[in-house]
Amino acid sequence: MQDTVYYEDIEEREDAGTPAIVGKVRAALAFWVKEHVGRDAVALRERVHAEAAMARLLANPTSRCSATNSPRAASPSSPSSSTPAATPLEAGARGGCACAGPYGHALLGVAENLSLRIRDAIVRGGYHGVKPGWTRVSLPYYLSRDEFRHVLAAVDFVAAHGHRFLPLYAFDWRTGNWTFRRRALKQRAMRDELLLMHDDDDGFFFPEATKKKNAADEGDDLSRKFESYLESATRIALSLPDTYNDDERMIESLPKGVDPDIVLFRV
Repeated sequence: MQDTVYYEDIEEREDAGTPAIVGKVRAALAFWVKEHVGRDAVALRERVHAEAAMARLLANPTSRCSATNSPRAASPSSPSSSTPAATPLEAGARGGCACAGPYGHALLGVAENLSLRIRDAIVRGGYHGVKPGWTRVSLPYYLSRDEFRHVLAAVDFVAAHGHRFLPLYAFDWRTGNWTFRRRALKQRAMRDELLLMHDDDDGFFFPEATKKKNAADEGDDLSRKFESYLESATRIALSLPDTYNDDERMIESLPKGVDPDIVLFRV
């Protein structure tokens, strides 16, 4: 080892293998943008976004918000909110791993006894789908006014109508995955115009959104495009049955051996 020659620059010495040149350029540009905009400007816009968002969400009786003093507030809900009802709104959503376990327990009010029962269903029964979850909404400083309003409108929509979309999805209690059931859509007494649409991925399920999307490509502004998404999603939601209080259906969907009292969401 005494004959080994090392780079004197610590960054060069610790960067093993082929340098991630493109990644470093991207990271540098991200920091440059932040410095160019200014930290104070970023902080101010984030604070204004957070205050406006919380004022709207807290006024909605169907939503529940936590971390209300943070610009990055978390809105607890079931894991179901990250998949059903997201597509017709053209709003990106995904499920996360929720690595911060203790934070999740405090956020959702999961006491030790309930936590142990949930863990038992996962470890002994193999039902990973019983894990509770929440939805975190990010409102970055660079959002336009129309995008900001659409994100909040999407949250309001899911809080009010998200449960109506649940019968259109199959939930795997083993993995926690949601799978869209196209056949269920046709069997749910959708309105005539939806049933007569061609059976393609976008045009059948979201005909108005597709039509408006094409118009938007020709010059319509974001506001009209977002309005078309909400109109289409609302029409679909109101054509679906309101099953939120269908406790019998909820219990029937549970696998044998899973205690209904440990499930903190709807399927």
